[in-house]
Amino acid sequence: MSLLTLSKRILGKDAKKAPVRNKKLKSVADSAKKKKAPVDTHALSTGLIGLTEVVSEKGIMQQTQGTAVFKVLPHVTKSQITSVVEATYGVHVLAVRTALSHPRIRRRGITEGVTNKFKKAYVKVDNIQAVVSHA
Repeated sequence: MSLLTLSKRILGKDAKKAPVRNKKLKSVADSAKKKKAPVDTHALSTGLIGLTEVVSEKGIMQQTQGTAVFKVLPHVTKSQITSVVEATYGVHVLAVRTALSHPRIRRRGITEGVTNKFKKAYVKVDNIQAVVSHA
């Protein structure tokens, strides 16, 4: 049995074939399912969401429109970002948009590594000067 056929049977993409009966293959399929990383609720309740301001050309252009760009931990929600920004900077948050950045493989010669996973938060506030002057 080829590797392609085996993966199709495990993932259930080949409906014409009989289901896999081998216990080892089922355990491989079960272990292949994604497991969620545990969320540190204490860090979220104390406001530690990894909020750092992104200083880039795009971030500065966003500031002219009243939007601040922050880098946060990947598991943080929009409501948590809203509450921490309002508490930290004393501004009213109008909207929050997020973008998740996945890790990428980077090489230097033989050495291979991966970049970190992070989330960017684009936070539209009523008084951008309070956020800019605070940093």
